[in-house]
Amino acid sequence: MPDPASWLPDRDPAVARVLDRSYGLGTHRAWSLNRESVNTVWRVTTSQGEYALKRLGRDVAPQWLAFEHAALPRLTAAGIPVAAPLPTAEGDSSAVHEGSVWQLRPWREGRPFDVGRPGDIEQAGAFLAALHRVPVDGLPADGQSSTRNLEFWLTTERPPHAALDEVDEIAAPYVSAAVRAHARRAYAAVLRRARTELAGYGDLPEVLTHGEVAGSNLLYSDSGELACVLDWDALQLRSRVYDVARALLFLPREARGSFQVLPDRARAVLAAATAREPLTPDELGSLIPVLELNFVPSPAYLRQVARRAPGILEWYLGWRAEGAGVVRGILSDVIATAPQGTPR
Repeated sequence: MPDPASWLPDRDPAVARVLDRSYGLGTHRAWSLNRESVNTVWRVTTSQGEYALKRLGRDVAPQWLAFEHAALPRLTAAGIPVAAPLPTAEGDSSAVHEGSVWQLRPWREGRPFDVGRPGDIEQAGAFLAALHRVPVDGLPADGQSSTRNLEFWLTTERPPHAALDEVDEIAAPYVSAAVRAHARRAYAAVLRRARTELAGYGDLPEVLTHGEVAGSNLLYSDSGELACVLDWDALQLRSRVYDVARALLFLPREARGSFQVLPDRARAVLAAATAREPLTPDELGSLIPVLELNFVPSPAYLRQVARRAPGILEWYLGWRAEGAGVVRGILSDVIATAPQGTPR
């Protein structure tokens, strides 16, 4: 389990260069967010205000940046609280420095999601319902994020064992043999079944999805209103099942990094996220295999993690193996009692 997130004073010279050259911000103080992630986030204070600066650790295509730039205003128009990237001195939504994409956003205050507060669950569900109704006509068609483990395993023509061999080769310099062997067994156990169960996944309607639904990405005001939704790095057109599945697992957890889910809270999350339009039988049947495949890292994604944050790979591979192996048992009963909607 990762250590709790905290902010630590930081004097990374790259931060100063990006703030000065790309945003015209000179003297500053910075604190880096200490957490297990391929991204690096700093809280920055300057004479002109307070900001969040992020160095994206995943590979970011220009097409996705254009997609994000086109999609975020639609979220704001739909009443979803978002801190959009601030423009650089050149008017771009991001800066490129030392081979990485950087984005600067206004700092947003708020407390994190609290699973013990029914209002937080209702607000989170309302956010997802609103997001999944945002019009998508006219958005760039090739806005694929780099978080595509599920899509890889559903579309690859490679034999699964060959792709898993590559995953093991990428991890070998950084991960113990015991953890790699455990992960290989867990991934292989879910791949065939989940891929079979998702044979019709590509036929489900696509909507705007957040892609990283978690309590740490939801900020609430003192009055209990959802104040800001963070971390849009995986924004993409997908089935709403993707977001609902992540919400169902990651919002009702007892603690960050844990797979101990509170069943009554999980039912409340599912009800809140789909109150306006219950999931169809095909969507309900996709929830668990979507989570299982999303826990199995693709070779391309694991290579990004190894390049940007090799120190987390021992934990990362083991945590994903645990998730792939336990999610079906954790959520099957919750899903079995959910109301069913009519196929669109």
